[in-house]
Amino acid sequence: MIEAGYFRCAKAVAPHMQQQKWGRIINIGGLSGRRSGVISGMRNAAVMHLTKTLADELGEDGITVNLVHPGTTRTERSGPMYAERAEREGVTVEDIEQRVSQNNAIRRIVDAQEIGHVVAFLSSPKAGSITGVAIDASGGSIPVVFQ
Repeated sequence: MIEAGYFRCAKAVAPHMQQQKWGRIINIGGLSGRRSGVISGMRNAAVMHLTKTLADELGEDGITVNLVHPGTTRTERSGPMYAERAEREGVTVEDIEQRVSQNNAIRRIVDAQEIGHVVAFLSSPKAGSITGVAIDASGGSIPVVFQ
């Protein structure tokens, strides 16, 4: 059960963060928690709920807890995966990446470093007022408006 790992990790670090009256917990979870029709959405919705619950419980101790939704991201694994798919379909890797990138507003695949920048900001003292939220860092791949 994936969400149990998130909980065990938070449970292990929270006492140390509470003692120092400062800390950052940043969960990484899939976008399917915001969509219907995908069974993995239940797991990701549970991670969203855990994130908000921990933020509420740990906030008075100076600890923020947030969730980042990366969406489709270029990583060391995606290149070989796209190459395999391109070969199977008889097209170029660029064709596959073009198709994949049509699923977000920026029309390109988000790079893992960009997700790292979001996490680095949330880890910093500058993000002290941001807690209990899920941040979509997918390049705008969810076609809905959130309030």
